[in-house]
Amino acid sequence: MFKKIAVCLLFLGIPNALLAERYPIIPGSDVIGQLMTIRAEPGETLDDIGDRYGLGYHEMLEANPNLGDAQLGGGEEVILPTAYVLPKYRKGIVINVAECRLYYFSPDGRSVFTYPVGLGRKGWRTPTTSTTVIRKSVNPTWTVPNTIHDYVYEQTGKWLPHVVPPGPENPLGPYAMYLGTHGYLIHGTNQPWSIGKLISAGCIRLHNQDVAELYKCVKTGTPVRVIHQPYKAGWCNGRLYLEAHVPVKMPESANDLNMPSPEQAVLTAAKQNNINWEAVRQIVEQQNGMPEPIVSNNQYCENY
Repeated sequence: MFKKIAVCLLFLGIPNALLAERYPIIPGSDVIGQLMTIRAEPGETLDDIGDRYGLGYHEMLEANPNLGDAQLGGGEEVILPTAYVLPKYRKGIVINVAECRLYYFSPDGRSVFTYPVGLGRKGWRTPTTSTTVIRKSVNPTWTVPNTIHDYVYEQTGKWLPHVVPPGPENPLGPYAMYLGTHGYLIHGTNQPWSIGKLISAGCIRLHNQDVAELYKCVKTGTPVRVIHQPYKAGWCNGRLYLEAHVPVKMPESANDLNMPSPEQAVLTAAKQNNINWEAVRQIVEQQNGMPEPIVSNNQYCENY
C-alpha cells in the first residue's frame, strides 16, 4: 500500500509497473506527477522499489538518503519521487544528466512520457548537446567502438568481438535510435540494473519495455537535447517550485545546456519578486530531487 505525501501536485497519474509513464500537460502548469510513500517489504532495496515504480537508483537515493543501498528490513517508509518540474525545453526528447531521466514530449504538446535512463560514467560522460534522431533500428547489431574494445581488455584481460549480433549478449537491447551527435545512441540494455545510474560509456540506456514504447512514438528527425540542469523551477496553481539534484561533474564549461545556477533557474521561471531565498538555499543544500515551494499566493495546488 502507498500513501500520498501532502505536497502540491496535481494528480496526473501514478507511474508504476502497471501504468504507462505518460502524463497530460496542463496549460499553465510546469509540474507533473505526485509524490507518494510506500512501506518497504523485507529484503527489498531502493533499486528493487524503483524498478517497480519507474524510478532510477540515483533519484531514489536522493529522496531517501537515510536508507542507503542495503537490503531493507521491511516496514521502512520509502518516498517515491514521482513528481517532476518539467525541463525548460519541451519539444521532442530531453535527457537531463542530473536526473538520469528522459522526457519525451508528444508532437501535439498535450502529453509527456518520462523514463529513468542509464548515462555515461566518469571519463565517459554523456555530453550536453542539441541534436536529432537520424536513424532507428530494430534488433540492432553493435559494432564495438575501438575505445570500448580497448577499455574492456584493459579492465578484464578479455577481448570483445568487434561485432555483436542481435540477441541476449547485445548491450543495445531490442531497439536503438542513433543521434546526430556521432557515436551516441538511445537504446535498450541487457543490464537492467544499470538504469538510473551513471555507468554507461556515454550512450543513453533505457529498460527494454521503455525503449519499446519510446521507439514507437519517435520519428527520424525528432529533436533531442541532452542537458545537465540540476535545478529546475516551475509553477503549479500559483506556487513556484524548485527541484534540486546533486550536480554531476561534467568535462565542459557552463552553457545554456549545462549547469545554470539555482538563482538563474528561479529568476527565469519567476513572475513576481517575493521569492523565499532562504527556502531556495535549503532546497539546494538538501538536493533531494523533489519539487519544493519557494513562493506562493492565495492559490494552492490540491493535495490528494
